[in-house]
Amino acid sequence: MTSLSFRSRYLLSSLILFISPISSLCVSVPFILSSSHTQPIWLSEPPLGHPLDSDQLTSTYIDPLTASLTTEAAAARRPVTVVVAVHPYLGIGELTRYGDVYSSGSQGGVFYKLKETIDAATSNAIIPLTTPNIDSLVGDLATGLNASLIPLNIDEEIPSLSTDGNYIVLLQFTPSSSKEELLNNEKSLDSLLSGLVSRGRPLSALVYTARDAGGAIQLPESFAASRRILALPTEAPNNASKVLFRVADSSDKQCILFYASRVDFILYKFVGSGASKTKVVESTTDITENMSDFETSNSSCGKDVATLVATSVTPVTKELTNLTVTATYTQCTVETTGGVRRPRWPGWKGWCLNDLRLTYIVSSQPEKSVALFTDEVFAPKGMSYACTDVGALRPRLYDDLASVKLSGFQTQSFWFVAPGFGVAGDCVGWFTGPIWTGILSTLLLVAIFLSGLYMLAGLQTMDRFDDPRGPGISVNQE
Repeated sequence: MTSLSFRSRYLLSSLILFISPISSLCVSVPFILSSSHTQPIWLSEPPLGHPLDSDQLTSTYIDPLTASLTTEAAAARRPVTVVVAVHPYLGIGELTRYGDVYSSGSQGGVFYKLKETIDAATSNAIIPLTTPNIDSLVGDLATGLNASLIPLNIDEEIPSLSTDGNYIVLLQFTPSSSKEELLNNEKSLDSLLSGLVSRGRPLSALVYTARDAGGAIQLPESFAASRRILALPTEAPNNASKVLFRVADSSDKQCILFYASRVDFILYKFVGSGASKTKVVESTTDITENMSDFETSNSSCGKDVATLVATSVTPVTKELTNLTVTATYTQCTVETTGGVRRPRWPGWKGWCLNDLRLTYIVSSQPEKSVALFTDEVFAPKGMSYACTDVGALRPRLYDDLASVKLSGFQTQSFWFVAPGFGVAGDCVGWFTGPIWTGILSTLLLVAIFLSGLYMLAGLQTMDRFDDPRGPGISVNQE
């Protein structure tokens, strides 16, 4: 945390410019910390491009803040008053749209009191944060400051406060679906801070954050189109020919979203024998519409493992009498490339689709099970995986004779920051066929140009010429 001097027009633009260039931060919660110390508090700079989690926030910022507040309060013999202002939802979209950061003579727009508080503070930090644990954060502050907690809604009055005790005021804003409601929340913060000053309790520190980054305000489609791929609602689409499975725990906190615009069930068979034995497609059946009736009651959400179990209630087709799809997701710290797991950069954490298994019965034959390769399906925390055409997933065992083909596929597990999918990482790699064609064509043309230039530079003129006034040059030939 460094001491910053925020000018009137550029306070919130600094926040936006700090967060918006990094795609992974689009789903982060802005966490703004302002302290009114006599001396600035010098802490480490937030790591650009890497949102902090609650534990990192506490150890890096909250603990040093509480220690400094306690020391200064004891030296000055005055109590500590910390206000924690919490939005149910607050994302970069609201700050960009209603921050009024570029207008001439801007006073902060909707967030005028936040700007005024940071301008007057001696120390500030703007931190991109993954979904914070507000209860844990407030508990750490209360423990570190030995303070009493006063929860307030925006329509409640401040109760009487003692003159010597430390207090944490938890101001809980109402959900905002419009600019006017956001402004009303900001006015309640203004009223609270003014009321504390009138009671002889000047503000020691302000924490301004949100419980979630999901859009409280419905932004225009043009805003969302660049940030999400297939960004679907949690409810099933009206079109029954799409598959959408949602798994949630007992408190309705979702842990898995699984979407596909089309699912084809593929059966293989072997032809030939011996060295000429090959596996070919026997049949491909579109089962998308039938999967809308699948039962998912056996699915589960765990701390590190989440499992989707989707079972057919009725025969899927005349031949495919029973089908169960089991997808197992885990938290992981590695990436998968070419079927080989390799360490990722330090501190990377995300989710992986570790196992996708089909259990099926075809034409009253014995039940069979097949595990499919899904090593490429993973994403960083808070993000989803999307692929327009996954193709037929390859069985892990060559002798297995079934698979599925997924089209318009998107899935996500753990770390949901909004009701629907997070920002998607697409399955298309950095280099596609057309890109390679363009690169190779360019290299070929450059090679031709350089070879021509080299030959042109190698041309040499004659070093001797005939003198018209003297004898001619003779060349002896044997």
